[in-house]
Amino acid sequence: MEDRVARVLTSYAKDSGELIGEYPLRGIGLDRLRCLFDVPRENPMYDCWAVDHQQAAALQAFVSGPIDLDAFDFFVESHALSGTRVAAVCDGDPREMEDS
Repeated sequence: MEDRVARVLTSYAKDSGELIGEYPLRGIGLDRLRCLFDVPRENPMYDCWAVDHQQAAALQAFVSGPIDLDAFDFFVESHALSGTRVAAVCDGDPREMEDS
């Protein structure tokens, strides 16, 4: 099912939570993301995952834009690719979600 889900790095304004940008994560697999976010192997990582400084440094090579944690809040999120029934689970302000 991994090939039916696109994982992206999203940025949000710190003050308003407004979506600022979305960068496709290219060249990094689910296993590496699980390791980076300390997520168990059975977790498909459909949730939103807040990005810290260490994770930002590791993810920088896989996105086309800068990851500036001082300016924006960043999250790894999932989106269903066209024609699938897998849904993104990040509703509302992702800053309110826990890294479960």
